[in-house]
Amino acid sequence: SVHLSATGWNDVQGNPDDADDPDYAIYGVAVAEVEIDCLSGEIEISSVDVLMDEGSSLNSDVDVGQLEGGLVMALGWLLTEDCVVDATGAQSGDGTWDYKPFGAQDVPLELNVSMLANTPNPSPLAVLGSKASGEPPMQLAAGVYFAIRAAVA
Repeated sequence: SVHLSATGWNDVQGNPDDADDPDYAIYGVAVAEVEIDCLSGEIEISSVDVLMDEGSSLNSDVDVGQLEGGLVMALGWLLTEDCVVDATGAQSGDGTWDYKPFGAQDVPLELNVSMLANTPNPSPLAVLGSKASGEPPMQLAAGVYFAIRAAVA
C-alpha cells in the first residue's frame, strides 16, 4: 500500500527573545506526479501542486516566487546534488564535475503554487499578519522524493 499523507506536530512555544524560535506554525500540502524510465533511471517530474498557508501576504508575487524557489531548491538537494566531503568535513569536489546542481530541465513540467486565502497570522511577532515563505516549502519537496520511491517500489 502507498500512504498518501504524512502528519506531524511541533509544539511551538514562541520565545520573543529568540529569533530562531518562531511563535507560529506554517502549513502546506503538495501533490506530485512523476514518471520514471525503468531502463535509464531518468526521472521526469510531471507536475507538482502546492498549497501554502502564508498568512496575510505582503506581496503575493514575491511569496509565490519564494514558494517556487524554495521547492525547486529542495528538489535539487533531494534529487541531484551530491556534495562529497572528506573525513575532515571539507568538500572534496572542486566544481560541477562532482557537484550536480538542479538544472532548468529538471524543474517540474507543471508547477502550480497557490496560497490559502483569508488566513492572517495572529502572532504578535508577525509583520502585518504575514508568515515566512522561503524555507517552509522546502519540506514539501519530500512529496516528490516519496512519489519516486513509490514508483520504483
